[in-house]
Amino acid sequence: MGKAWLALGAALVLLTASPTTHAAPSLAPSVVRQQSPDEGLIAFASTRDGDAEIFVMNPDGSDVRQITDNSVDDHSPDWAPDGRRIVFVREVGAENSDLYIVDATTGEEQAFTTAKPWYESDPAWSPNGKWIAFASESPLMDGGDVVALHVDGKRSRAISLQDENSTNVDPTWSPDGKRLAFIEYYDSYDLFTTRFCCSDGYKKRALTDDSLVEFHPEWSPDGDKILYGRTISRSVFKHGLYTVTRDGTQGVVFEGPLDARPGSWSPSAEAIVFYAQAGTGYDIYRIQTDGTGLTRLTDDPGSDQHPDWSN
Repeated sequence: MGKAWLALGAALVLLTASPTTHAAPSLAPSVVRQQSPDEGLIAFASTRDGDAEIFVMNPDGSDVRQITDNSVDDHSPDWAPDGRRIVFVREVGAENSDLYIVDATTGEEQAFTTAKPWYESDPAWSPNGKWIAFASESPLMDGGDVVALHVDGKRSRAISLQDENSTNVDPTWSPDGKRLAFIEYYDSYDLFTTRFCCSDGYKKRALTDDSLVEFHPEWSPDGDKILYGRTISRSVFKHGLYTVTRDGTQGVVFEGPLDARPGSWSPSAEAIVFYAQAGTGYDIYRIQTDGTGLTRLTDDPGSDQHPDWSN
């Protein structure tokens, strides 16, 4: 991972192209919500039709519906606060990916970023629905940055800029929209937070500082904790699910037997959905935050990854 912007000013110009509306795919699913202790829908990426596409399902794994249908890979979905739209990554070239937005009910799509040859990934929709944060890299240089682009496509903010060829990825918003957490790689992958504001000069605060690999943080709905993935130990390259509070207090959600990758919180913050290796691919699982109630939600020949639970 890691291709840096040539310059922040030039990069922001590249990111301000107006969104382009595309015709809806031939598949136009009607989304049916199921009443459950945790309502909403889980969006995820799956290769069950050959290449990666975006799907949704109920929190118990039922009523799986395909949302995108094309010949390229779509992945990393993230729900808008309205519970209707999904932003996701579309691989449009060997070293180029863009962010797209799809209406989960009608299937209507629009391109959100069209800058080339940038590689945009890890989209996260702000709680007020006005911004989308994401990681951006250039194939021309090492390193990468986290930025936010207004949904009107005309305003941008830098969140965390690379420093000495560091790479910044995986942004996630606090529930009040005032802070973001992200992963920075320099000597190791660590978890940081920063304010969504430029007045403090993008000061960041480290919540982890070790030689392990942290990745994909997700802020809890109540704002008390951040869920993230991490290698279990320096000697075992296997991943578990962990939490950290704002004061740095660590917690364990899951440490095996599955090789677990987060996922997101349920609306009540009582459960977590994640994906883990199952055979040659991945499937999606659900677990209570106290580590009980492990449930497999998908079981198909394809690989199911990147689940995101709507509010």
